[in-house]
Amino acid sequence: MSLVIASTRRDAVDATSHEIKSLNYLNSVVAGMEANEYGADDAILLDPRGFVSDSTICKRSISIASFI
Repeated sequence: MSLVIASTRRDAVDATSHEIKSLNYLNSVVAGMEANEYGADDAILLDPRGFVSDSTICKRSISIASFI
């Protein structure tokens, strides 16, 4: 699986009201388009502070394994 770090950032938690279920997936759609443009399978989105937030297909379920 190939991944890219998307230039689009995930919105801050307090950027929108959580009382309104807006289903705004625009960040994920744009990040997915960017991954496709680079020939990657998926894109990793960062939060406004630069930490890993999620990807377009999963929420913080990224595990890194190294094999010797």
